[in-house]
Amino acid sequence: MEIVLDFDGTIIDASDRMYMLFKDIAPEFNFSKEEYWRLKRDKISHKKMFEEVGKNNEFNHFNAIWMDRIETQKYLEYDKLYPDMDMNIKILAEDNRLILLTARQCEDKLKQELRRFDLEKYFSEILVAGGRTSKEELLKKFVLDHEIGNNIIYVSDMGQDVFIGNKMGIKTIAVTYGFMSEKRLIEYNPDFIVRNIKSAVDIIMRGA
Repeated sequence: MEIVLDFDGTIIDASDRMYMLFKDIAPEFNFSKEEYWRLKRDKISHKKMFEEVGKNNEFNHFNAIWMDRIETQKYLEYDKLYPDMDMNIKILAEDNRLILLTARQCEDKLKQELRRFDLEKYFSEILVAGGRTSKEELLKKFVLDHEIGNNIIYVSDMGQDVFIGNKMGIKTIAVTYGFMSEKRLIEYNPDFIVRNIKSAVDIIMRGA
């Protein structure tokens, strides 16, 4: 089976990286990590945060700095694997073909991070949008180029990825430990919702 996996929020816990960057460039909000992620997991965007405190005109400046720094080494050092992720990725790779699909900007930095966590060897394909295309277009091209039928499943913590999977007729597993809450993920109608990676692996190993 072809297993398409999102990266940030699905394999990598990037919550510290994102919070620390937000705190560094928007200290006036004075959010705790818990407050920040409660808003983010409830689909409150950075733009909306700025709008709600009357700082609409400052958002573009904030966003430009965010995009410039979010994948710099200083902040990538905060990333860590979710618990038992390496073991479960290894299990999945034994009998399946793993495809990493991410909206990351820099492919070199991504591969450097995969090597840091000793994960690169498990992926047959690494698809990086890089700000030049969308995850949907990358996935469509991959499916077309490899003549993949229904033997594919998409695992992600993001509602938009579930939407893409549904649109393309691909089974989806939404994980609730990442960037969106279970309540919000349900709105996108994934085929399965799980609270840890082992549960996703169990579903896949049963044949989804």
